[in-house]
Amino acid sequence: MIRWHRLFLISIVLLPITIHCRADQSRITEDYWDTPIPFQNPSPPAPEECGACHTDKYTDWSRSRHAQAFSPGLLGQIVDYAEADATSCLNCHAPMADQQEPLFQAELETLAADMEGHRTDLLARHGVFCAACHLRDGVLNAPSASPAQAGPRVHDRVRIEPFLRDSRFCSACHQFDTALSVNGKPLQDTYREWLDSPYPEQGRTCQSCHMPNQAHLFSGIHDPDMVRQGLTITPHATGAAAVLVVRSTGIGHRFPTYIVPRVRLTGLLLNSDGRPLPDGYHEKVLQRQMTIDNGRWIEHSDTRLEPGATATLSIPWQEGGSCGNAVQFRIVVEPEWFYHEKVFPIVLEELEDGPARDLIKQEKSIAETRSFVLFETILPHDCVN
Repeated sequence: MIRWHRLFLISIVLLPITIHCRADQSRITEDYWDTPIPFQNPSPPAPEECGACHTDKYTDWSRSRHAQAFSPGLLGQIVDYAEADATSCLNCHAPMADQQEPLFQAELETLAADMEGHRTDLLARHGVFCAACHLRDGVLNAPSASPAQAGPRVHDRVRIEPFLRDSRFCSACHQFDTALSVNGKPLQDTYREWLDSPYPEQGRTCQSCHMPNQAHLFSGIHDPDMVRQGLTITPHATGAAAVLVVRSTGIGHRFPTYIVPRVRLTGLLLNSDGRPLPDGYHEKVLQRQMTIDNGRWIEHSDTRLEPGATATLSIPWQEGGSCGNAVQFRIVVEPEWFYHEKVFPIVLEELEDGPARDLIKQEKSIAETRSFVLFETILPHDCVN
C-alpha cells in the first residue's frame, strides 16, 4: 500500500501536463501529445530499426536522457501504483499505448524482479524513443525533408510537420499545469520560463539549444559541456576579497530549471600550507528549495538565475582574525539532488525488502554519481598574518 504522501510526492513531480496555451495552437498541435499515444498500425519499430539508416540520430539518442526515461528508479516507484497512477507517470516516460499495455500485461512486480530479463521484450524499455516523437496514425512526421527522403522511398507515409521544431512540442512534458503552482510557479515551469525570456523574440527555440543541427542528444544539466556553454564564469581577486561571478548568458530558462537540480558555488579560504582555515568555507546555492508538509508544497527559497542574471560569491581574505593565502572556488552541479536526497529516502522507508526496494536503492546510488564539478580554480593572495 502506498502512503498518500508518497503518491502525491512522486506523481506530482512526474506528472505529465497538457501543452500550455492550447487556444493558440493548430489542430495538429492540440492532438499531437494526447497520451497515451494511440496504438499504431503497424506497431512502432524499435529504435534499432530506425538506427539502421539514421545512424547518427540513433547514436545520439542512445546516449540521451530520453533513452533512459524508463529507469529502475521509475519502475521501483510505480510498481505498486494503481494502473491509472502509473499511467500518469508513463505518459511522459513511455508515452505510447504500444509501450504501456504490454508493460502492464507483463506485471510490474514480475518486471521489477527481473528487469534485465525483460528488456528485450518491451518497447517501454526504450523510454522516449523515435516513434514516440515522430510516429502518429502510422505516419512518420519529420520537421523537414531529409536527403534520405529524397532518395529511394523507405517509409510508406511521411508528413512534413513544422511543429517538431516548435518549443510547444517540448512543453508537453517539460511544463506543468499552472493550476498546480506554488508562489505563482508550477514545480516545472520550463516552457513558461522560456516564454518570459528574450529567446522567443530572438527565434531561439528549445530545439535550437538542446538539438543543435538536429542532433538527438537532448543535452541538459547532466552534461557539463552543455552547462558551461550556458554560463560565463569569472573569478577575480580584489584587495579585500576573492570573488566568483557566474552569469547566465546562454540559457533560455531559469538555471537550474525545475526543483530537482541543485547547483553550489563554493569557496574555501586556505592558509599558506594549502589547508582550510577555520570557518573558511562559504557557499551560495542556486536552487528552488521545496518541501511538502501535510500534502502542501512549500517554497522556502528560489535563488535560481533568470536568463541574463548573475550570482556572486565573495570571500574576504580576513576570516576570524586569520588571513588567507588563497581561495579555492568550485561550482558543483547535482542534477538529481531532489530525488536522491528527498524522494528516494522517503520511498525506501515505505517499501519492504523486495525487488522494488532494490531498484530504488540502485537508482539512488546512480543518481548520486551524476553530480560533477563544473568549475574549479585557486586564486592566490599575498597575505601576512
